[in-house]
Amino acid sequence: MGLAVLGPCVNESGLNFSVNDKGEIRFGLGGIKGVGENAVLSIIQERKENGPYISLPDLTKRVESQQVNKRVLENLALAGAVDTFQLNRAQLFKADEKTGRSYIETSLKFGSRYKESQNSSQVSMFDSVDKFDLPEPIPPVEGEWGTLEKLKKERDVVGIF
Repeated sequence: MGLAVLGPCVNESGLNFSVNDKGEIRFGLGGIKGVGENAVLSIIQERKENGPYISLPDLTKRVESQQVNKRVLENLALAGAVDTFQLNRAQLFKADEKTGRSYIETSLKFGSRYKESQNSSQVSMFDSVDKFDLPEPIPPVEGEWGTLEKLKKERDVVGIF
């Protein structure tokens, strides 16, 4: 029929399949295994209120970590829902040599630290609003997975590739 069917995207997908502004069909975030409806609704609500996500650390600092946890982020990444951040999927899962944490885990830790610093610090009229600017983690350098490996992992969480 000549219709474009696009994969899931944290900046465009809804809960279910939907049509975007260009008339393309976008895979819904609710169709990804291991990503619950509450997590999807949390991502969508925050996106509607404050605009699109610009990076994985931006996503982690804006959504509730109880809803969007490590397992949810990993499945979103495997399905291609965070490809919009211009990172290849291998970068997201590469373990840091010093900490042993993946970029996903490092981003979650960043989001948690950001929220803690926002909640625990009391701002007086003399404090700077920029007080909460923590440096975002830098993604590791890593080559892309091979096509077969990428498609297999995508099929595992979406059911198709």
